Amino acid sequence: MSIVAGDVGTELVIDVQVDISNATECRIYSKSPHGTIRSWPVVETGAAVGSAHVTDTRAHYILQADDIPATEPGRWIYQLYVELPGGWEGCSPPIYDIVFPKLSV
Repeated sequence: MSIVAGDVGTELVIDVQVDISNATECRIYSKSPHGTIRSWPVVETGAAVGSAHVTDTRAHYILQADDIPATEPGRWIYQLYVELPGGWEGCSPPIYDIVFPKLSV
């Protein structure tokens, strides 16, 4: 992934390599370099949220204003939480990613 701190509209995709297309709950948890934990909904009660959605094995989320503040470049951690029909719920392994600083001109 290539994310710059302060990005808006950048698509974050997490592939768990297991079919999650019928998820009833799906959200991405993120932890900033400062230790702040955020939660971004992908699916709630079986319906896509805005431009966020699930396709087969992937969760897609479009970054919104202040999801990744311009003041927080560095190492971020992402983790996908999923609930499936039948009572299964769990998380993906953590994904470590570098969020680049925005260069001023």
